[in-house]
Amino acid sequence: MTALRPILTDTFDIADRLREIDARYRLYYNLIKRRYEVHAVTGLNTSLQCVLPYPTLDCRSLRYVRSTRVERAESLMAEIERDNAEKEMAQLTDIRRKAERELEHTLSRS
Repeated sequence: MTALRPILTDTFDIADRLREIDARYRLYYNLIKRRYEVHAVTGLNTSLQCVLPYPTLDCRSLRYVRSTRVERAESLMAEIERDNAEKEMAQLTDIRRKAERELEHTLSRS
């Protein structure tokens, strides 16, 4: 018995709608790991593209697959860099505030 069970039909037509995103995409359920997986099928070769983080198939699955496409890599990297810059700025602001408090405390004792 193979661990991957192909999903050919489902309630919300996710399997068919994945093919609209990329004609090579096929939806499988991994019986061992108990999760949905999207694979790209080219001839006899199959490669795992992503693992769906949801226990059921619905519109979130399609959004997730679209967000993981290579074409979005540049915008995802920009988003990650923006988030990292915001976190770094918040950390620097915290450090500055702590330093100011320490300086005020030190000056008030003298």
